[in-house]
Amino acid sequence: MDRIFPTILATLTRHNRHRVDNLKWGNLWTYNLFRVWEIVFWRRNGESNQIGDHIRREGAQLSRHYADGREEIVWQRFFTWEALICYYEVEIRLALKSFCLFLKKQFAFRIVPMPALATPFGAKVPIGYSFAIAADTADTATTSGTPAVTRSYTVTGSNPAIYIATMGDVAADNQTGTTYAGTAAGKIDAQVNSGRTCSQWYLSACATGANNMVVSGGSYAEICGISFSGVKDTGTTPDSHGTSTSFGTVSTTVVASNCWLVSYCVSSGGGSNYTMSTGTIHLALSNEASGDSGGTVGTGSQSLVYATGSSTNWHAVILSIEPSPASGPANLKSYNTNVLSNIKSIDTNLIANVKSFDTNV
Repeated sequence: MDRIFPTILATLTRHNRHRVDNLKWGNLWTYNLFRVWEIVFWRRNGESNQIGDHIRREGAQLSRHYADGREEIVWQRFFTWEALICYYEVEIRLALKSFCLFLKKQFAFRIVPMPALATPFGAKVPIGYSFAIAADTADTATTSGTPAVTRSYTVTGSNPAIYIATMGDVAADNQTGTTYAGTAAGKIDAQVNSGRTCSQWYLSACATGANNMVVSGGSYAEICGISFSGVKDTGTTPDSHGTSTSFGTVSTTVVASNCWLVSYCVSSGGGSNYTMSTGTIHLALSNEASGDSGGTVGTGSQSLVYATGSSTNWHAVILSIEPSPASGPANLKSYNTNVLSNIKSIDTNLIANVKSFDTNV
């Protein structure tokens, strides 16, 4: 069966083909696409040359310059379409890298390196940047029952944090603990109001992948989660937090710059499901809801506002999460892999004291 496509192509092109048993994958997307081609159609006999440098001393635009003034002309010779396409992929990657460096100099927004994405064959995305905090996943339903109540939740991304919201159906703060992937989350607030308890828990630098959230204590509980990436590792302590029993608005005093807000509210229920007039709703039921700011907020007093839904015995909790700071070597000693004793400029721009490059302080 695996000979059908190679046989058809060999007949059409009048060139015999052979199976390649030990294919090697590379770091270029186009190179790996050609390897997939060879799995399906096999390799044409005699096809092995990829690329060569042909050094001449005259008549070309592409040249190499040396410190002693010599100049050598480099002619690129491509023996296959694969070699030509792979060559230009490399050129495009280098151009994109230079363009991203240019954007970094022109704009002042805070950025952190985004982890390289890998294909099944090992090829990586050449370069990328992202804002410090990004929404990860969020529950749109809860799991309820008699504690301990367990709910599966998946966290992805780098520098993650998870926000766990729980409701207790008694007029007392008697939920004793919450864990994610076996690690205890910090209990930040528990707001009690006429028979229902509204609690928020927080854990930064949490595990990634599919794991269980578990809430313990009390006679009844509901549990749901919201997670983020690009968050500063502060253990179980958020940037700030607060509570409210005044329907609709819940506020906190944000300390750090570029924080996000995340919140949870509970009521006696009845009527339509909750919406948010300020923020992004995730869990939207008639007796409980959760959401976040959907982006960064300023420092000082900041709020999320719930709309519609029941106002009967309404109470809410809120906290702010801080973005992950830039990190790296204490002293920059190299630029573009060139080790230097003392960097005074980058791309001809004089710098009195270089403290960071590509967010590495």
